[in-house]
Formats: sequence, structure tokens, C-alpha cells
Amino acid sequence: MEGRYIRIASKFWTDEKIIELDTESKLLYLYMLTCPHSNMAGYYRLPKEYIMADLKLLPEGLHKPFTKLLQEGLIKYCEKSSVILIPNYYKYNPIQNKNQAKGASKKTCELPRNSLVEDYEKAVNAYAASYSELLLKGLPKPFDKQLPERLPNTETETETEYRNSNNIYSPATQDDASEKIPYKEIIDYLNMKTGSQYKHTTKKTRELIRARWNEGFNLNDFKTVIDKKCVEWVGTEWEKFLRPVTLFGTKFESYLNQLSVERKKDKYQKQHDTLRELYQELKVDEDKQRNFKRSEYR
Repeated sequence: MEGRYIRIASKFWTDEKIIELDTESKLLYLYMLTCPHSNMAGYYRLPKEYIMADLKLLPEGLHKPFTKLLQEGLIKYCEKSSVILIPNYYKYNPIQNKNQAKGASKKTCELPRNSLVEDYEKAVNAYAASYSELLLKGLPKPFDKQLPERLPNTETETETEYRNSNNIYSPATQDDASEKIPYKEIIDYLNMKTGSQYKHTTKKTRELIRARWNEGFNLNDFKTVIDKKCVEWVGTEWEKFLRPVTLFGTKFESYLNQLSVERKKDKYQKQHDTLRELYQELKVDEDKQRNFKRSEYR
């Protein structure tokens, strides 16, 4: 995502609903306002898996503050398309000019069909009415009540990874058998390295492994990620995240390509050695100059 600034009005902190929120809900709300997946409309796709990966949360840790924000009307969420709407977004991030409004409109036009279109229209009319013509241009069509909320041809990459029912990641399907994805070998290796007892038959675990497999990663890649994160996290507060949902989630490629702890140490050691050598050379030069000056005055 391109770099950008998020300006939140100071009245955010004096809003009655914000004041009454518990700390966890406030932090989650701020994340939703400013996270790297957001846009300048406060109306964007945010799969819950993204939140858990970014904030290092378990499903049960996300459930309470997420539900609180829904109950307070601070967010609205379309489960089928993973689209979130922050109704008060324009209240805290007011539209300043037509170019900004056009930019916001461009982002909302890219959204899949969802159940929040009418709610977004109400939010625009409430907090950005003077730019409503631009902001409401080209919105995705709301779901027809007679149609399922997700249409097969509107599925995006992330939805493909995490769809739940009748999907290509469901365990024990003929596709799994034909593609021979080594679920058991991967999980057995994780259990061996961490002393855990995860099951390779768990639906969510298989979904994540197959998602990465379909992206072109192989068995050695899975083992490499497990090895790297074990070296980095075992014996630290991060050890609890040595689990399938974290290791094989959306940050898998980043984990795979990060420098190992040993290579980082080697890199820093080389830098240290280089600086030490440079210091010794400078010190020798200073000593030579000092001795030369002394010899001149003798």
C-alpha cells in the first residue's frame, strides 16, 4: 500500500462513545482508523485474519473488542465480503477538497459487493455532504436480498484463502489427495521443533497450508519458516506464536525471506569488526602523527 498520512481530529478523544470504551476497544478502533489496509474513506476490506496477524491476537482476544465496536455502532462489518465501514470516519478525517474526495471514491469503487453500501451513503451525507456527488460515484451495488452476499466472480485473493464452506481448502477432498499437499509432514515438523501437539487434520490449519501451497511455496519453505521463527522466538515472550495460524498466515513470505538470527548476528559482527579495524587504523595514524611531531621538536 502506498505511504500516506492519517489525520485524526482531536475531538476524537472527547467523543462520548470513545470515552466510554475500554482500552482494548479504543486501541482496536484506532487500528481500524489507521491500519495499512485502510483507505481515505473508512470503507475497505479488512479480513479478521489481517487484524489477528497485525496485532498478534488470538480469535478470542479479538472477539470482545470487535463485538463492542459493533454494538456501539462505531463499525459495521460484512462477514461475507470482509468489508468494514467506520461510519464516523469522515467525522474524524474530514474531506478537505475535491481531489481528496476523488481519491476516496476511487478506493470505494474497487470494493467487492457488500451489504454496507446504504450505510456508507448515510455516513457521507452526515459528515461529507458537500462532496457527496463525488464520494458516492461508482459505488459497488448492494447485495440483492434474494442473492447470496458473495458472488463467485467477485472473490478476491484473500477471500479465496479464507473462505469457509465448500472451498478448495476444505480437508479430505479429492483435490487434496491429487495435489498431495504434505499437511501431516508440515505439522509433524512443527510439533517436533516446538514440542506442540497440533493436528494436521484441523480445518483452519489445512486452509492456511493450502493457501500458501497454492501461492507456489513448497515443503522446504514451510520448514524454513518454522526453523527461522523457532530460533528467533523460542525462550521469548513470542514463543506462544509458534502456531499454524501465525506461521502460515499472511506474513508467511516475510518470515521466509527475513534474515536468520545467525545471519543477523554475522552481519552485525562484520559491521562491528569493520568499525573496530577502522578505529585501529585511525589510532595508528594518530600515533604516527604524534610521534612525527615529537621528532620535529627534538
